[in-house]
Amino acid sequence: MDLRERLTTSKEDFDDIVLGRKLGANSNISSIIHMLRDIAGQVEQGGVTGDMGRQTAFALTEYFDEMRGDSSIAVRNAIGRLMEPVRAEGLSGREFASRLVESCDAYEYESAHWNEKIVACAREVLKDVGTLMVYDYSSTVNAVLQDAEDWGRDIRVYIPESRTLDGGMPFIRNHAGSNLHFSLIPDCAMAYYVVLCDAALVGVETFCGDGGLYNTTGSLSLGILCREYGVPFYGITQFLKMDRRLSEQTPKKLEEYDMSQVLGVAGVQVEAGLDVNCVGIELVPPKYITGYMTEMGYLTPTQAAGMPSLN
Repeated sequence: MDLRERLTTSKEDFDDIVLGRKLGANSNISSIIHMLRDIAGQVEQGGVTGDMGRQTAFALTEYFDEMRGDSSIAVRNAIGRLMEPVRAEGLSGREFASRLVESCDAYEYESAHWNEKIVACAREVLKDVGTLMVYDYSSTVNAVLQDAEDWGRDIRVYIPESRTLDGGMPFIRNHAGSNLHFSLIPDCAMAYYVVLCDAALVGVETFCGDGGLYNTTGSLSLGILCREYGVPFYGITQFLKMDRRLSEQTPKKLEEYDMSQVLGVAGVQVEAGLDVNCVGIELVPPKYITGYMTEMGYLTPTQAAGMPSLN
């Protein structure tokens, strides 16, 4: 089944995930919701049968669960929530489409409510901060910066390039013309600049059961630097990203990716057998984390580990 060809208005969303054009679990979930709305709309308008729409929706979500679910529990949990209302057998095409749209509406409303609480929490925790370091793009962290911008805060924000994913530039593009003051720096300069910061922020790819987190490679380096220099290191996340199976003692198996483009050796003749693979995410144990800003308020790693997960 060519899933992309089954879509009409959301092919770009499909490509955004497959080609890695948009970073972050929330962006991926938003694209999946757009695709599910597209499928529901086709059923409602009679472009495809209910059976065909149902088949496509489940095949699509299973495809993206396999692609992104292992690395991002948030994507897996969101897909489960989105598809649960349409798993019942015997739904007519119209019932299927209606339930799918209602499920997308409910998820978006709930997620927006969570994010409002996270931003409010961050506003309070960071109220006296004048200088931040923010590592790797996260839509939730971006929302915190947007809130600071909207409130007219005078903050210097150091953005390491996050070279493995080019995860620094999306912040710069999203805040062009901002009253915030941005500095884009090489990853290798984090130690020099972090001592100038009042706090460091990272998003969370996966939230571990012991209060640790997985995030883009480089996050652990920043956590170690923050601990060494006494700079608070905060994770910003929804509890949807909690995977209680994971901890420092029971880590996830990490994939390595070809970094030849990142390292500048793509297409260049190099020594045979040169290894250019590297992990894309890494574990930051709870001992390096000061606290979390969540929809349940501010929590230390110990407090977070004791909270009920949403999955």
